[in-house]
Amino acid sequence: MYPGNQMLAILAALSATMAWSLTFIVPNVVGNASIFNFYAVEFLMLGLLSAGYLVLCRGARRTLRPHDCWVAAGLGVLGFPAYCLAVTGATICAGPVMAPAFVSLVPVALAISGNLCERTVAWRRLGVPLSLATGGLVLVNWGDWSGPDAGDVPVAGIALALMAIALWVGFGLWNQRALACRPSMDTQVWTALMLCGAGGGMLAFTPIGLSVGVLGIPGPGVPVPSATRLLAWAAVLGILVNVWGGWAWNYSSKSLPVVLAAQLITMEPTFGTLLGLWVRRRWPTWSEGVGMALLLMGVVTAIQRFQRPRCAPCRPAQAPQPGDRDVRKLRLL
Repeated sequence: MYPGNQMLAILAALSATMAWSLTFIVPNVVGNASIFNFYAVEFLMLGLLSAGYLVLCRGARRTLRPHDCWVAAGLGVLGFPAYCLAVTGATICAGPVMAPAFVSLVPVALAISGNLCERTVAWRRLGVPLSLATGGLVLVNWGDWSGPDAGDVPVAGIALALMAIALWVGFGLWNQRALACRPSMDTQVWTALMLCGAGGGMLAFTPIGLSVGVLGIPGPGVPVPSATRLLAWAAVLGILVNVWGGWAWNYSSKSLPVVLAAQLITMEPTFGTLLGLWVRRRWPTWSEGVGMALLLMGVVTAIQRFQRPRCAPCRPAQAPQPGDRDVRKLRLL
């Protein structure tokens, strides 16, 4: 069985995936606001709050090195605004059918990449959980792939979806290695540094977004309820998705190998599918139900593959010493 700290890490990773699945309801809560404006408000707000938290943590600032700040800031840009904008761009260019299907391949890609970088478990032992996860992801998205809305995907949509997969895999591997090199790093401070980097990256992107027209500054005619709704949802989802999700994932990354963490990410599309069904007020189809069941089986199987042996390790046999034969002869006498 897993020790207590690793079981807490597994629960933290699952709670992170549950928090990240809330991004699937963003298009349903932004109203008339632009999705880019929503992310700009969210990450700028989180960046300011995280900077204030770091100012108050004087003891933590003394132990930080400039390299730590730059690495965490780069991870924040990579894993938060860059990934969200890539996913949003893929959804705009490719539509709501194929883009989530592409992005749902992140767990399989991360598991394969993690085991290639650090051989944690034999490939033959990963065959069953990876097969279950792949089959579950295919069945969950089968209705979108085979439905009447599934058509030709533009090249830009495919490129942005592949970019989103590459960003998440790169973030997962880089963050795991960075935390392994900093075992004494406080996960709250590390998450705050990442969110500061996310806010700074979004602030740097704002002039570009304004120039190309994807971001806009609301004028004086914007109704107060619409602005209040945007700020409220940005604050709630920002805290749940990014603050809690980022902290929980950083906590789990310090105790779990990349391959196991990647299998736990397969719960994100499951939670996202459940939220989508709840928003649309319908029951899952047979493919969605079977797919979610396979995803759950894949996660359970992956956890079992990484369990430690319950029995105590056998003591290695010692080579016979020159005087052992004489001692046996004396015992026989």
